[in-house]
Amino acid sequence: MRIEVHYFGGFQASWDDMLNWAVSVKYQVPRLDVNAYPYPEKTGYEKAEAVAGFKDLNKVIADIDTSSANRIYIVGHSSGCAIANAADKGLKSHSKIVLATLDGFHPDDDQLSRTNTQVWGAECAGQTSRGYPGFSKGRRHVFKATGCKTEWPLHFSLVNLNASDAKKTSIKTGYADCKANLCWLI
Repeated sequence: MRIEVHYFGGFQASWDDMLNWAVSVKYQVPRLDVNAYPYPEKTGYEKAEAVAGFKDLNKVIADIDTSSANRIYIVGHSSGCAIANAADKGLKSHSKIVLATLDGFHPDDDQLSRTNTQVWGAECAGQTSRGYPGFSKGRRHVFKATGCKTEWPLHFSLVNLNASDAKKTSIKTGYADCKANLCWLI
């Protein structure tokens, strides 16, 4: 079975960040075909800005539409969820698609009506992540983080299992020493 992943990093996620994440994914699950996209440069973190700033959206949609993979995960983190949701929305068919948003913009009602859509947030010692989801039509999933009680480590725990308060994980270091969190690969 061929499985493909299209991952959209959040605000300020660079090519180096995406390389760190993708290498970690391939190390953990070598059989996955991984595509990781940095956040568009000089683009704000709002939903409309993220989508407008991502110039390869139509190409990514075409690549997914013509893919021979048996299952395709479209995953977004933080503001990158807006791009992931837009890519999913543009597809001709969703029969082999799993949409997963990690602590960011939630899918719309049509996307949430699909049973394989996932909306993730993180918890640690009573603290919840920035984009912690509400009910989300029963699509909510919760990652139980450890050592991440502050804002940025908890937010990045959904993409990097090595994020922590002790390492002072921040928006600039969220992918440092990356061990990709693959909680959505269910």
